[in-house]
Amino acid sequence: METPGPELEVRLTVRQCVGALSSPRDASELTQSLRTLGSYLDETGERCPASERQEFARGHYTRVLQFLVSNLQADWQQLLSLTQHAELWGSLFLRGPPDQALLVLLDCVSSSRPSSGLDRVLDVLERFLQGGRLNVLLWERCQGPPPPESPQLREAILGRLVSLPDIMANCLQHQNRTAFLPPSYYPLLAREMSTALEKTCQALRGGQDCSVTFLAQLLGKTCVQGHSSE
Repeated sequence: METPGPELEVRLTVRQCVGALSSPRDASELTQSLRTLGSYLDETGERCPASERQEFARGHYTRVLQFLVSNLQADWQQLLSLTQHAELWGSLFLRGPPDQALLVLLDCVSSSRPSSGLDRVLDVLERFLQGGRLNVLLWERCQGPPPPESPQLREAILGRLVSLPDIMANCLQHQNRTAFLPPSYYPLLAREMSTALEKTCQALRGGQDCSVTFLAQLLGKTCVQGHSSE
């Protein structure tokens, strides 16, 4: 009998985990399901082969994150301690493809009302910004040829990066956080762009195939919206 390929193996495992998270029998099943999903983001390769990690990132990561934020008020959230929530739930947004995670987090903020669940999303988004995930996103966009994606997706990513403070201000109003305000965010974005550009220059000198197209488009959109001085 043939061994299932990574596509089938990952699809079955993800389906099982999502099913368990939809109605966990106890805290043990809940934490095990989150750990299993997290194993696909383990870059050491000790828990999952590279083929399965790539398949998860390509075909399942966004949907898993969307499932997690759509269940912010689910009863099983109360089964996790604050530490477990950060390590098992929150880390899923901070260890996978950063462009996918950013889109899901901002879409959740835009569609949510103030609640303890939204606070968890904001906590993760702050960690995303302060933990270097913007730099990872920008550097990934500079390496090799542009990824095969629709122009609409590329524009969505650029648009969210440029307008993040506006999105947060419109949604959070007086409950906004310092990390999301223009005086905090745009200098951070500028530093991360500078770091990505420096890495790109070093890579080009080393003979690596790189592109600054995404950075150039991001800089152009930022300036057009009047944030060049920030």
